[in-house]
Amino acid sequence: MPVRGKTAGNAGKGSKWIGKVRRRRIYARDGHRCIYCGMLAERLTLDHLIPRSAGGTNTTENLLTACMGCNRDRGNRPVTEFAPAAAFRILAAITAPLPELQR
Repeated sequence: MPVRGKTAGNAGKGSKWIGKVRRRRIYARDGHRCIYCGMLAERLTLDHLIPRSAGGTNTTENLLTACMGCNRDRGNRPVTEFAPAAAFRILAAITAPLPELQR
């Protein structure tokens, strides 16, 4: 398994690598719940369906809402290995259009 350095991917950028509105729209698309465990969490993160270390991008279709625990535990493992039961939720999420946010 590849080892990620401190400068790999989006590391060290905090939440600045994605705009606030786009981040909130992805959270809304995923129901403000972790796509893997379904937990409604206060501190959500964005996880890459295809990890950046494996050539994944920051496109909306490659970003999923995850709780901090699941994002950390998954690491660079394929989703099918980490959470095979979440496959239908993930497919529904990445194919759904992003909702418009109310102001």
